[in-house]
Amino acid sequence: HTVESIGIAVVLAFVLRAFTIEAFVIPTGSMAPQLNGAHWHLQCTECGYTFDFRWGDRIPPTDNDIKPAPTAKCPTCRRTFQATPRRVVGGDRVLVLKFLYNFAPPQPWDVVVFRNPQNNVENYIKRLIGTPGETIELIRGDVWVKTHADAPWTIRRKPDHVQRTMWQLIHDNDYQLTDRTRRDTAPQWLPETPGWATSPDGRRFTFDGDSDAKGSILFDAPLDAFLPHYAYNVAFDESRSADYFDRAICTDLKLSAVFTPRADTNHTQLNTSVLGHDFAGSFAADGTLTLMTRPTGRQWTDWKVWAKTKLDKPFDLGQGRSIALATVDNQVQLLLDDEVVLRSTDADLPITRDAASELMQKVARQSVQGITDVIPEPVLTISVGGGQTDLSHLKVHRDVYYTDCTLQEPLGDYAKAQMAGQRRGWGTWGNPITLQGDPNDPKDTDSFYVLGDNSPQSLDSRHWRTAAPSLRLTDRAGNPIYQMGTVPRYQMIGKAIF
Repeated sequence: HTVESIGIAVVLAFVLRAFTIEAFVIPTGSMAPQLNGAHWHLQCTECGYTFDFRWGDRIPPTDNDIKPAPTAKCPTCRRTFQATPRRVVGGDRVLVLKFLYNFAPPQPWDVVVFRNPQNNVENYIKRLIGTPGETIELIRGDVWVKTHADAPWTIRRKPDHVQRTMWQLIHDNDYQLTDRTRRDTAPQWLPETPGWATSPDGRRFTFDGDSDAKGSILFDAPLDAFLPHYAYNVAFDESRSADYFDRAICTDLKLSAVFTPRADTNHTQLNTSVLGHDFAGSFAADGTLTLMTRPTGRQWTDWKVWAKTKLDKPFDLGQGRSIALATVDNQVQLLLDDEVVLRSTDADLPITRDAASELMQKVARQSVQGITDVIPEPVLTISVGGGQTDLSHLKVHRDVYYTDCTLQEPLGDYAKAQMAGQRRGWGTWGNPITLQGDPNDPKDTDSFYVLGDNSPQSLDSRHWRTAAPSLRLTDRAGNPIYQMGTVPRYQMIGKAIF
């Protein structure tokens, strides 16, 4: 009976692995920092922030592998430091549901595992961006999509639960430099008005003005804080997108803090200034939340209210709550306790694909030194009023910015035949990609478009230069079937669920 039980268990294990669910080890950092390949856990010697940093070697580490200390760049204080030697951590593991796509079509923003179209012996993990029949173009880091030939261009917005996983940290005020005298080049919050007191550790701001006074603090950071750097990558190595990288100022940002009111007259306002527009989220202690906008440079009284609501109960005095204002995917969001409470509409903030493309043309014509003349550096401030107010846990995040690229040599013959004389990455600005297939008539050869969250260091659909000969490249008449820069349906393995 024991032998029989073991035999049944082995058979079931193989059946489950083949048809139902399988565990995969993440081989590289293309989905970092949410899913990491082999990496170190590093602690910044300047501010103490702990983050993951890639192993950077195609050879997997052994259990006891300790490599010489890497040079890394902290994501929050932006200091470059020499880390101490330590053991390498193996790649993250995911469970993949393999049969799901037999019953339901893959959905945009799913994390999927598939066989690499450039080398079928490798499994890749990326985020699914485009589905059969859609046209995809990446413009200024955003995904623009036409769902069918006659549809208008729209921005593909991430669902709230996906967006939460894709924010990238720019600064966390809870991690202060050990040497406070060296803060000149590190991101920091600076009082713009009198009446502010800072805790000895620099983490908490208290406004002590009377009920009629207003106070504000400004986020002061170098321009490169708004570029798509990843602390996970080797310092200064963003080579896959180097030709566009220094022009990629990200304006999709989230400003957050913990607001602790001391009186029922307190109110706090989070403000961002992006591309000639000011956006604000107001949080009053009585529970009134307001989302507003105005053209940059206008007076304080010129705010236009987009949306307003009142909570069922006011804020508890002396109790902190997390508040945030986000500008992402051409939408402004007001968040309370990490849940979106108010958001702008397309009518509030209209933008077209042509307008976004025109802005990219201006960026391409501008020198790197003059890029802020086209895309001004974002301005982030927090203002308060109504008496004594505490602010703590101040953080700034940016969205994933899908960088442009050019296809690098060597290029396979199959890729050259589909390039039509251009060298831009598949689906990037100026080279949109229409995915073959009909969503109402699924076929094995339907195409999907995938990207990695670690955009500058992801070998994804944008970069593919060869096609594995084991793919179904042509039909019997020699006509091409496989579409470069895509994953055919028959290469899809499943959805990562855990």
